[in-house]
Amino acid sequence: MAATSCGAAADAASTDAGGAPSRMVRAFSRVRDVLEPVGETLAVVSSVLGVAVGVMEIIQDVRYIVDSARGALDRGDGVDPPGEGGGLVDLAGDPLNSSSKGLAPVNGDRTGSSVRAKLESKLIRTGERSYHNQCKLNCQTQRDIPFENLPEDVIRTIFSQLPLQDLVRTSALSSKWRIMWTICPKLRFDGGRLCGNDTYKIQQCTQKFIDNVNTVLQQHEGNLVDTLEVKIEFSSMLVNHLNNWVRFATEHLTKNLTFDLAMVEFGGRNDHYIFPIEFLDIETLSRLEQIQLSFVSLELPSQFSGWPNLKKLDLHLLRISREDLQDMLSSCPSLEWLSLVRCHLNDELKLDRPFTRLIYLQVAHCQITKIQLRAVNLKTFIYRGRQLPLDLSHVKELETVNTCFFDVTFEYALTVLPSELPSVRNLHMQAHLLLKSPWLLENSCKFFMLKHLKLLMFHLHEDMHNILSLASFLKAAPLVEKFEIDFNIFGLINDLETDSLRSLPSCPYNYLRDVCITGYQGDIGQLELVVHIVQNAPVLEVLTIDRTTRRGAHVNRHSGERPGIAVRRHLEGKILPTTKLEII
Repeated sequence: MAATSCGAAADAASTDAGGAPSRMVRAFSRVRDVLEPVGETLAVVSSVLGVAVGVMEIIQDVRYIVDSARGALDRGDGVDPPGEGGGLVDLAGDPLNSSSKGLAPVNGDRTGSSVRAKLESKLIRTGERSYHNQCKLNCQTQRDIPFENLPEDVIRTIFSQLPLQDLVRTSALSSKWRIMWTICPKLRFDGGRLCGNDTYKIQQCTQKFIDNVNTVLQQHEGNLVDTLEVKIEFSSMLVNHLNNWVRFATEHLTKNLTFDLAMVEFGGRNDHYIFPIEFLDIETLSRLEQIQLSFVSLELPSQFSGWPNLKKLDLHLLRISREDLQDMLSSCPSLEWLSLVRCHLNDELKLDRPFTRLIYLQVAHCQITKIQLRAVNLKTFIYRGRQLPLDLSHVKELETVNTCFFDVTFEYALTVLPSELPSVRNLHMQAHLLLKSPWLLENSCKFFMLKHLKLLMFHLHEDMHNILSLASFLKAAPLVEKFEIDFNIFGLINDLETDSLRSLPSCPYNYLRDVCITGYQGDIGQLELVVHIVQNAPVLEVLTIDRTTRRGAHVNRHSGERPGIAVRRHLEGKILPTTKLEII
């Protein structure tokens, strides 16, 4: 009875005397009506935030699915060529040839549709999973939003992170994505992939390459092309099109520009492409971050303002005057990476401006007599040529130097190099050094920071009797921890069998732990060097003697096991019991 009375009282309070809803009920109803759209709006905002947060996860999943699509399509999986209305893009540069192999079908037959449907279903589930995970955290609700129903700008953002090849293959997943590749911000065109090794149809291949590049650029819908790379052997029929492609890069805000026009056989050719640097306005010059130019002629305009934000400059077979090269390099204050290959000045290169950000420098096969350059923070230096044209003694911490010398002497390598590369930590040197005596070279210059020394030596058989003198490199590097030497010997070797070995004065290598000798033939000079190292390395942990060269060729097959037997016999009682000896 009491419960019944309370229920009746509640019902009475919700209505007035005429049976209409009371004022309180009407007020709560109005509040509910007002707050309902607010709640829906908050739910939508939460959902959008969830989608935004899940974009990166979706990108990862799209990459996974595209890889799956590539695998399925490359294996065949019953997919037939596209039917009528299908479209293909050849990543070697042919968007028109519908008979190309290994490309993604856009519209296929029933079997192709089945594969496409499975992949599309996987993609949709991935998008839903990313959405649901975030939505559960934010609003504890679940909504079914297919991937293709995401806002177009979100989808474009996702696809813009994919390589062009993956974008083309992704077009097989949905007809709505057939032209999604046209927003790709990185465009790379390689004439070598298109023409292959067919040198008898150079003109036809070049024309086909031109048509393909022009077609892709005309169909490109994005305002931004971050990277434009063109690689093809230069011919005069390319000139006007190359000029148009430079204009395209200017109009589409390109940051990374590559024109690699070098030929396999470039000797005797002087018809370099004249790069139209006047097409690059001040905004473009300021925007560029990476430039690669090969087989190009460059002449700076009188009002050249420089590349203030350029970080990487790769110049190969560049025809330019000394003054223009100096001005161009001096106008790159942000330069971090510089390569000069076969850029001939036949003069000095003087750069007065310090390059405080430069960490990588390569100079190879350049006819430059001397380079005046200050780069205190340089980390890597690669050189191919005669004697070093520059002094790097001012560099604080030079991590790696890789050199290949022509016509330098043993004395130069041990007296000049330490004074010009005093801070190098890892030195790789390839050279043919004439060895005049077996004894140590006395010199006061040292590689005081050197930890890893690798020598690639070319010797005639008359040098082999003096191989022991190569220990002078170890004496010049008192802190060296790892020593590698690869022998390439031309001619007959000396007698393997001997009981009398020459020895050098004691010279302890207190930090040497790892020694690897390749191209070992068992020559008496090589054996003397091995014994000397073992006797003077008190902390040696590993000694590897490999009878193959660095190219994998086995040397001195007729000697059989004799070199290994001889080295073991002469090391007995001298090598530390804790040293691991491996003879291959």
